Amino acid sequence: MSRREAAWILASALAVRLSFFAAIAAWNHPAGFFPPDARGYWAIAGNLLRHGVWSQSETPPLVPDPDRTPLYPLLLCAARAAGFAPWGAVLAQISLSCAACLLAARLAGRLGAGRGGARAAGLLVALDIPSAAAANLLLTETAFSAILLLAAFAWRRARDAAEDPARRRESLRAAAAAGGILGLATLCRPIALFLPLVAAAGLLAKPRPDRSGTREGTPGARRILPACALAAAAFLVILPWPLVQAARFGRPFFSAAGAHTLLLGRAAGIVAVRDGVPLDKARAGLAREAAETFPGDARADPAGFHFHKKRMAT
Repeated sequence: MSRREAAWILASALAVRLSFFAAIAAWNHPAGFFPPDARGYWAIAGNLLRHGVWSQSETPPLVPDPDRTPLYPLLLCAARAAGFAPWGAVLAQISLSCAACLLAARLAGRLGAGRGGARAAGLLVALDIPSAAAANLLLTETAFSAILLLAAFAWRRARDAAEDPARRRESLRAAAAAGGILGLATLCRPIALFLPLVAAAGLLAKPRPDRSGTREGTPGARRILPACALAAAAFLVILPWPLVQAARFGRPFFSAAGAHTLLLGRAAGIVAVRDGVPLDKARAGLAREAAETFPGDARADPAGFHFHKKRMAT
């Protein structure tokens, strides 16, 4: 891909994303940058700066938060420490989203799409309306997508290098990089928690034969070592966060957000259908039941309360 093509991709991405930014700035600033979850991330960043407390509370008491994983709030904390207002943080996020378009193009080329395919991939991401809209919201999606693209690029490099005995060290380095980046993706969004295992399994899989059918699979040891390097790197990046949670809440866990989703999302939908009531009413009833049946103080033990909700939902 030439510099001119890269410039067209960047210009297209920037134009679409800045159109959303201008609309929000003109008609709904700053509330338009803050869908419901965004206020929690922004509050954690502010509380961490002012009080050194990991909390979504906007007023005292600052209740420790067991839900949010650290990467995105820490990025917002850095932005706030640098003096960025919400619109400034969004502009930085737009820059990251534009860079992700180039990453998508390079990854497509790496996967064999050719120059035209790489250009098309970059333009598709650049002109993708949901991606452009997400870049203007203070949510994890933009950072998570960019991190996954980086991880995929490193993973492919590890996979290719593993097939060449002369590139063994390169394969190990690339696999470790992919694992570390996937660890960061997990710290951004817990949904990626098991993705390093999938990526490691992908390194273990035998290469597909070429068109002549004569290509031999990589010997097992050369596949096993990169897979272990990837898994180990991801584990080392992820591990500190459960230890931090254990220090704050008395038990190691990654995030309690899943319990809230399980109870008020999945379980509430089932209850609404079963009882023939609106979804909001089912959610309110389950939330009330969770509060009434929890044996402790939900504000003093938020992690315990969340695990109580998970047991209710299951």
